[in-house]
Amino acid sequence: MTPLLIVGGSGRAAAASAIRRGYEPWVIDLFADTDTQAMATTIRCENYPDGFVALANQVPPMEWMYTGGLENYPDIVDAISERHRLIGNGGQVLNQVRHPWSVATMATIAGCRMPDTLHGAVTILAPGRWLCKSFHGAGGIGVREFEPGVDTADTYVQQFVNGTPLSAAFEGGRLIGISEQLCGTTWLHATGFQYAGNLRRDDAPHRSTFQRLGDVFSRWYQLVGPWGIDAIEEGDSILVLEVNPRYTASMELFENGLPAKAIYYAPQQITFPGVEGDRFADIPNLGTVIEAGQPVLTFFGDDLLQLNAVARELDHHFGVTP
Repeated sequence: MTPLLIVGGSGRAAAASAIRRGYEPWVIDLFADTDTQAMATTIRCENYPDGFVALANQVPPMEWMYTGGLENYPDIVDAISERHRLIGNGGQVLNQVRHPWSVATMATIAGCRMPDTLHGAVTILAPGRWLCKSFHGAGGIGVREFEPGVDTADTYVQQFVNGTPLSAAFEGGRLIGISEQLCGTTWLHATGFQYAGNLRRDDAPHRSTFQRLGDVFSRWYQLVGPWGIDAIEEGDSILVLEVNPRYTASMELFENGLPAKAIYYAPQQITFPGVEGDRFADIPNLGTVIEAGQPVLTFFGDDLLQLNAVARELDHHFGVTP
């Protein structure tokens, strides 16, 4: 089997995907979960994101790919690519596709639009609700309500759109599938706009719109491999939020024929006691201390109702105080 190095916040799902494609995965991520260790040579990074480079330099040269978070650090992607051959989108592509105003222009060319987006240094905004977003955020982390007078360095400001958050997954220019995002879901103890899972939307009426966006984005930015679009469904319209030029969290649903997934966050400090059952993934090592607000594990279900029921079982299992 050909070795493949996977680097990013979490490598478990991408490692499973790599195995299905005939690779032998090596993973450097933030968690080194037990199920990741079971399928791959796994190294935990404790200095995000700068520590990834030094750890990658300790691994024999091989092909490599990155997962969530590293798309915001093109210099780190290019540094790792000096030793390992990148299967994916390099720093030059990232500097373009992670630029919100560039994406806004391409969305317009594709017949869509992005919510009004301004540089973080603005002081006067049109009436309505506005969000402050970090240029280095991922998974909804770094998104907060805009407050006049609060430091907006290294951020941009985007008008809030009251709609349904969607994700579209692509391979090159081909649309793989569409899903609804769970964001800030309280019964998963997610806060703010924190990413908390996906529900497949196989009946989504916007497939042609997303395919058109995929055609425009993949050709203009020369995107290769797996990547995704985050968007808002507002009535009959799709508003593009961002492009994630790497393997995305929703992809394992389509690869494995799964309907739904959720991430359970710690509402209080938890010493992980273990779990039983094949519905769980990203499983911490027994006895791991997980601080409030941090992800505990991922689980799968048939629909939103079942995900909610499993979350309640986990509350009881972890001794969560109501």
